[in-house]
Amino acid sequence: MVLSPNFASFVPKSVDPFLPHQPADDPTDDTYPHVYEQALDRLACAVGGKAVLPAAFQHIPGMLASHDWKLRHAGLMAIASVAEGTSKVIALPRFKSA
Repeated sequence: MVLSPNFASFVPKSVDPFLPHQPADDPTDDTYPHVYEQALDRLACAVGGKAVLPAAFQHIPGMLASHDWKLRHAGLMAIASVAEGTSKVIALPRFKSA
Protein backbone atom coordinates (compact mmCIF):
# COMPACT_ATOMS: atom_id res chain seq x y z
CA MET A 1 0.00 0.00 0.00
CA VAL A 2 1.46 3.31 -1.08
CA LEU A 3 0.46 6.48 0.70
CA SER A 4 -0.20 9.49 -1.38
CA PRO A 5 2.09 12.50 -0.93
CA ASN A 6 -0.94 14.43 0.26
CA PHE A 7 -1.27 12.21 3.35
CA ALA A 8 0.30 14.94 5.49
CA SER A 9 -2.62 17.20 4.63
CA PHE A 10 -4.91 14.85 6.60
CA VAL A 11 -2.92 15.26 9.83
CA PRO A 12 -4.43 18.02 11.93
CA LYS A 13 -2.09 20.94 12.53
CA SER A 14 -2.68 20.63 16.29
CA VAL A 15 -0.58 17.43 16.44
CA ASP A 16 2.36 18.72 14.41
CA PRO A 17 4.51 19.67 17.46
CA PHE A 18 4.17 16.15 18.87
CA LEU A 19 5.10 14.12 15.79
CA PRO A 20 8.93 14.36 15.93
CA HIS A 21 9.15 13.67 19.69
CA GLN A 22 9.57 10.34 21.43
CA PRO A 23 7.37 9.95 24.53
CA ALA A 24 10.16 8.23 26.49
CA ASP A 25 12.39 11.29 26.09
CA ASP A 26 9.97 13.66 27.82
CA PRO A 27 11.04 14.39 31.43
CA THR A 28 7.58 15.79 32.19
CA ASP A 29 5.83 12.60 31.10
CA ASP A 30 3.04 11.89 33.57
CA THR A 31 1.49 8.76 32.10
CA TYR A 32 0.52 6.05 34.56
CA PRO A 33 3.45 3.64 34.02
CA HIS A 34 6.00 6.44 34.26
CA VAL A 35 4.42 7.78 37.45
CA TYR A 36 4.33 4.31 39.03
CA GLU A 37 7.98 3.72 38.19
CA GLN A 38 8.95 7.02 39.80
CA ALA A 39 6.83 6.23 42.85
CA LEU A 40 8.50 2.83 43.31
CA ASP A 41 11.93 4.42 42.94
CA ARG A 42 11.19 7.16 45.45
CA LEU A 43 9.60 4.73 47.90
CA ALA A 44 12.61 2.40 47.73
CA CYS A 45 15.03 5.29 48.26
CA ALA A 46 13.02 6.78 51.12
CA VAL A 47 12.06 3.64 53.04
CA GLY A 48 14.93 1.35 52.14
CA GLY A 49 15.35 -2.15 50.87
CA LYS A 50 14.42 -4.02 54.02
CA ALA A 51 10.88 -2.69 53.82
CA VAL A 52 10.39 -2.62 50.05
CA LEU A 53 11.99 -5.85 48.80
CA PRO A 54 9.81 -8.36 50.68
CA ALA A 55 6.65 -6.60 49.55
CA ALA A 56 7.85 -6.19 45.97
CA PHE A 57 9.02 -9.77 45.62
CA GLN A 58 5.65 -11.11 46.73
CA HIS A 59 4.35 -9.96 43.33
CA ILE A 60 7.34 -9.71 40.98
CA PRO A 61 8.05 -13.48 40.54
CA GLY A 62 4.45 -14.07 39.46
CA MET A 63 4.69 -11.19 37.03
CA LEU A 64 7.92 -12.54 35.53
CA ALA A 65 6.38 -16.02 35.12
CA SER A 66 3.32 -14.71 33.30
CA HIS A 67 2.64 -15.52 29.65
CA ASP A 68 1.55 -11.93 29.06
CA TRP A 69 4.50 -9.85 27.89
CA LYS A 70 3.01 -6.75 29.50
CA LEU A 71 3.16 -8.32 32.96
CA ARG A 72 6.72 -9.55 32.38
CA HIS A 73 7.71 -6.05 31.27
CA ALA A 74 6.04 -4.56 34.34
CA GLY A 75 7.95 -6.99 36.56
CA LEU A 76 11.28 -6.04 35.01
CA MET A 77 10.47 -2.35 35.28
CA ALA A 78 9.53 -2.83 38.95
CA ILE A 79 12.91 -4.45 39.62
CA ALA A 80 14.67 -1.62 37.81
CA SER A 81 12.66 0.97 39.72
CA VAL A 82 13.47 -0.37 43.18
CA ALA A 83 17.09 -1.29 42.38
CA GLU A 84 18.67 2.00 43.46
CA GLY A 85 16.98 2.20 46.84
CA THR A 86 17.44 -1.48 47.62
CA SER A 87 20.98 -2.01 46.33
CA LYS A 88 22.49 -2.60 49.78
CA VAL A 89 19.95 -5.30 50.61
CA ILE A 90 20.17 -6.93 47.17
CA ALA A 91 23.95 -7.20 47.65
CA LEU A 92 23.46 -9.44 50.72
CA PRO A 93 24.58 -13.07 50.29
CA ARG A 94 21.07 -14.53 50.47
CA PHE A 95 20.06 -12.64 47.33
CA LYS A 96 23.30 -13.43 45.49
CA SER A 97 22.84 -17.20 45.73
CA ALA A 98 19.23 -17.12 44.54
